[in-house]
Amino acid sequence: MLFRLARRIFRMALTVDDGLRIGYQANVAMLLYDRYNNADFSDHDTRNKAANDILNLVFDAKYRALYLNGYKSVCHNGGGVPVVEAGPP
Repeated sequence: MLFRLARRIFRMALTVDDGLRIGYQANVAMLLYDRYNNADFSDHDTRNKAANDILNLVFDAKYRALYLNGYKSVCHNGGGVPVVEAGPP
């Protein structure tokens, strides 16, 4: 339910803020150009790596890396500062 809400908010932000949308579009386009310009997208592994790179770009993979390295949750306090709770995943 929370992820559905987050997606809805993200979709709305991209709909009403042309600058935000253009920024994300440009960053994804450059990632594809820089890393996959001559890639064979008929290859399953290539498509999965590209998709993962895009998700990491959009959703800031440093938090995922923290979680996978032994932190049980990552959230933000009211000021947008990351707060990490230590503990096994």
